[in-house]
Amino acid sequence: MPTACRSGPRAGAAASRTGPKSRWRWWCRTRGRQILGLDLEPVMPRDLAQQLAASLMPEARAGGQGMPAEIEITRVFSAKETLFKALYPQVRAIKEFSAARAIWNGDALSLALTEPWAEALPEGLVFAIEQRVAAGVVVSLLSGIAPDAPST
Repeated sequence: MPTACRSGPRAGAAASRTGPKSRWRWWCRTRGRQILGLDLEPVMPRDLAQQLAASLMPEARAGGQGMPAEIEITRVFSAKETLFKALYPQVRAIKEFSAARAIWNGDALSLALTEPWAEALPEGLVFAIEQRVAAGVVVSLLSGIAPDAPST
């Protein structure tokens, strides 16, 4: 059962849930160390996806996963948003998209941290992101147990 949920406009963004860019955020922290990150993104128009590709996934060529580039890029964008929302309650910091890189295994997408986010969130830590694409929308979910910092 969630004990602390937040929902509202992203800092510096208009309070709108429409448009090609996500302006709404939602995250929950549940009892214990469970984390939850959720993101819904409309599939980006092809030209916007191409503009964002280099900053979202510099480690890979857009369209290299056998799906339309705009879906692939939107999936990476949504996955990173989901990761950031899930970990924000623990790190209390806003990260750049370069702070995680995409790892594809067939159609499955995971993200690896490219820098330490906290003592318990070291560089290289991998998170599996569940995704569905339907009706022109990418839905991404990260749920699980957040690692605790070692006790001193």
